[in-house]
Amino acid sequence: MEKEQLREVLTKGKQLAGEYEELNRQYNRVKRPILLSGALLVIILIMLEIIVVSIKKIMPMTLILKDLFITNPGQWPMLIGINVIIVLILLFFPIIRQVTNIYVYFIGKCFLINKQKGLKKEISHTLDQFIHSTQLPQLFCETKIIDKFIGYLDIYQADSLKECVKLYKEEERHEQILEGIGDLKKEISAVGDKVSDVSERI
Repeated sequence: MEKEQLREVLTKGKQLAGEYEELNRQYNRVKRPILLSGALLVIILIMLEIIVVSIKKIMPMTLILKDLFITNPGQWPMLIGINVIIVLILLFFPIIRQVTNIYVYFIGKCFLINKQKGLKKEISHTLDQFIHSTQLPQLFCETKIIDKFIGYLDIYQADSLKECVKLYKEEERHEQILEGIGDLKKEISAVGDKVSDVSERI
């Protein structure tokens, strides 16, 4: 393969790798609403239960009748409305909980989960395209890696994908060695500091 053809292949591969990365970001973002919807449902149900218990304890029917009906008959409409709300909550709370449960599940299944499945298919299709067009494995489906491969064409005069892969692995190995040396220097420095502290105490 000529260098210009190789550059075109890598440019196309970079485009596909970018699409692959974006689809993965979207896929990960879709996971959050599914988890948040479940957490939100739990919070709503806990709040409803607290409201019901509070109403039953703080505003029993006898006190409402005594304080509002007898002392201030003009507030009958408000009292009736409060009583209706209390009765509805007490009678239909299990139904409300079930309906809320079904609603959240329906929204999650129809929109979020189905969207997640669709993104999964797109991710798989894009990855297949990348592998087919570049003949590179999934490991190299990253824009930063493809950018390095394109750089190797000019810097090291690489003329094949095999050579680009070889140069990339050598570069990775070199960086790992440098990181290891850096960690070793930090450990030696830490040991030296401890020895100095001990010497000063003695």
